[in-house]
This record gives sequence, structure tokens and C-alpha cells, in this order.
Amino acid sequence: MNKLNVSAFAGAPTWTIRIALEKMREYRKWHSKTFTAYLKDADRFIDFALMEGFEPTLEGIKSHHVDKYIKKAEGKEAYQTTIRVIASLSSVYSFYVDLGSIKDNPFKACKVPLGKVGRHSRSIKFNEIVDIFVAIQQIKDNEGKDLSVTIEVLFFTGLRNHELTSLKVKNIILIRG
Repeated sequence: MNKLNVSAFAGAPTWTIRIALEKMREYRKWHSKTFTAYLKDADRFIDFALMEGFEPTLEGIKSHHVDKYIKKAEGKEAYQTTIRVIASLSSVYSFYVDLGSIKDNPFKACKVPLGKVGRHSRSIKFNEIVDIFVAIQQIKDNEGKDLSVTIEVLFFTGLRNHELTSLKVKNIILIRG
């Protein structure tokens, strides 16, 4: 990670959010997948901006544009996608606000109303569940690795593998069960 050279960001207000993101990359310790996801979020918002007829630059995006994006996204994209786009772009803006390149963060000022959180994965059929448990037993017999507890937690809680592996004790609220 390089030492921050503030003068290198003098033109930041006129940069598109994609360019701003690319320029700040060398000052962040992002995994390549994280950076790729941020780029997709930036491109999603840039496409929206161009269709709506406003400049997708750091100085050109205002809170009313973000509100309009949120309204247009309702019912057309997953609620979690909208939340992620707003959070990703808010962090880009926060970087430039902290530098003093821009004055405000229009993504931070906007709230995504609670939406319908649906499932994107199909339900597993009973015979597929049986196949999974047979495979777990084969792995246990052949490799000595017992995956049954992990798989059962995934099944019974509805958590995804990523959520389970990043679960911390502080995330569990014992009073609520």
C-alpha cells in the first residue's frame, strides 16, 4: 500500500466513480474479488446515471440521484444488491471526503427502505439432501473429515457457507435464541 499523495487527487471531483475507485485502489488492501465487486457496483450506477442523463462524476452525483436509483431499483433488483451498491459507493465517496477532494457523500445521506428479502437459490429436493448426507459419510470414511455438523448447521439455520464461516460469538444473541 502506497503513501497517500493528496495532490494526486486534485482532479477527483471531475472523475467518474469508476475512475475514482481505480485511483484509490492502490491505497486500499482489497482482495481482487472485492475490487471487482466494487467495479460492478460502480458500473451499475454509471449505467443508471447515463440512462437518466446526469454525469456519473464525484461532483455530479447528488443525493436526489441516489434516491432515484433506489426507487428505480425497487422490484427490479434484489434488495441486498441495492444495499451493497449504496454501501460500496458510499465508501468510495468517504475516501474522497476524508481527503478533502469533495464536500459530501450523497450515498451516506440516503437510506434504502426495508425491502422484501427473497431467496435466490432454489429449494433442495429430498433426494438431493440424501445425496449430500451420503457424500458427507463418504468423505468421513475416505478422508476422516466429519462435515456433518457444519452441513447440519447450514441446513437448520438457513445460513450460507460464507455467513457461517464469518460468524463470531458476538453475532449470536443468546436472549433471542
